[in-house]
Amino acid sequence: KFAYGKTWAECDAKRRDLLAKVDQGVPVPTRSAKLSEWLPYWLENIIKPRRKRTTYAKYETHIRLYLAPMLGSKRLESLSVADVR
Repeated sequence: KFAYGKTWAECDAKRRDLLAKVDQGVPVPTRSAKLSEWLPYWLENIIKPRRKRTTYAKYETHIRLYLAPMLGSKRLESLSVADVR
């Protein structure tokens, strides 16, 4: 992963932000992530703390049975509306 900026200080601040994200378990891919790589992070860090346990379980089931097998190999930036429908 690269950090760009106009000054050394700006680059260093961005580098520190990236390292902090890595320490927190936030995926910082060196390339575009596949949906199958991003969904577990989304479930654990975004859905689990904010939704009921039953909602989390339902989302996990849908991801495991439908999303991951059908769309898991697609890169996030290549997902289209047609894929999600």
